Amino acid sequence: MEWASLRRTWGAYLPASTPLVAKLFVWAGLLLLVLAGAFAAHTWWSVRSYVRIDATVTENVPTQDVQGLVVSVTHLRFQMPGGRIVNFVDPIRSDDPSFAAGDVVPAIYPRQAPEAARIATIWRLYFVANLLGILGVVFVDLGLILKRILKRAAQQRLSRT
Repeated sequence: MEWASLRRTWGAYLPASTPLVAKLFVWAGLLLLVLAGAFAAHTWWSVRSYVRIDATVTENVPTQDVQGLVVSVTHLRFQMPGGRIVNFVDPIRSDDPSFAAGDVVPAIYPRQAPEAARIATIWRLYFVANLLGILGVVFVDLGLILKRILKRAAQQRLSRT
């Protein structure tokens, strides 16, 4: 795609008369969306060679964190293809356990280190990418809404004079 046609396409959404604050929101949102894509690609690339397996939650142990709050630590177990049973602890602690004892959850681990397993839900693996993507969509939407509101306000001011 050549530069002139790209400029015409985006010019329909962000013409030169668009207020600066609206443009900043749109461009910040687009930057966040690009970062979300980069983080998602990095996460996918990092875990693509990991072994996927189902793990069973054995227990949720309440413990105190550094600040003195009671948090839940999830203990899990899975059986490797050779029959060896591996126990691991979920590194994410929360005041409300995400999974109940006996739940079967997806897990991944590096081939050489099954003890380094972790729960492999979309939100746990791609948390940063999801968060940046949601913020990017919100910023783009706010920018386009601001553009419309500010443009209408400017038109009303011009029609009064």
